[in-house]
Amino acid sequence: MFYWLQSLKRRKQEEKTGLGQTHEGFLPPSQDTFAAIGELSRVVRNNPDAVEIYLALGNLFRSQGEIERAIQIRTNLIARPQLNEQFKARAWFELGIDFKRAGIHDRAHSAFEQAYKLTGDDPAVLKELARLYADTNDYQKAAKYYSLLGQPLPQAHYMVEDAKKHFLSNDKTQAYKLIQKAIKVYPGSAEAWLEVICRDYQLGQWNNLQGNLKKALEKVDNDLRFVLL
Repeated sequence: MFYWLQSLKRRKQEEKTGLGQTHEGFLPPSQDTFAAIGELSRVVRNNPDAVEIYLALGNLFRSQGEIERAIQIRTNLIARPQLNEQFKARAWFELGIDFKRAGIHDRAHSAFEQAYKLTGDDPAVLKELARLYADTNDYQKAAKYYSLLGQPLPQAHYMVEDAKKHFLSNDKTQAYKLIQKAIKVYPGSAEAWLEVICRDYQLGQWNNLQGNLKKALEKVDNDLRFVLL
């Protein structure tokens, strides 16, 4: 166990400042997890300043489904007035994952947003935010964070999903604006072009339909063109 703790410490010292390598990365493949939890619990009792070990212990609790204990550890760390900002960002990030695992999405949103404030455009944080907002049907924010990740395909997809919500609320002007923005973001978006073509068909704008269908067939990948037809 001592060797594993030393190995953990060395690995974290060599780790980059980003959060991408910290998610669920603490469980040793051949260790008895319950023994590890007991040993780590003993270590942190004897050394309350061992922030890395607290974070590792929280991840072990989460891996065993003890979400409340994991949340308590992150919350206690965040409450420390002198906690280094890098550790605080990691604690917020892991807390967001804890809340998401527990299905408490509003608190997960808040935790990830706090991590984002501290880390800036860290890809791990942006990815969690994008996925969480998509899963909770906040398509506008999902598109925003996929944009920050530099992923135009999912960005355009969620812009189209957001447009559909505006169609349902009869806000057609905003819906069409979002469709056009989605095409600008990702010109090969089959679903965005399909919305344009359907609009032309519904309005009986046959010349526009012909022109837009031609553009769509030029932009959309061969494997997806059947969707337009």
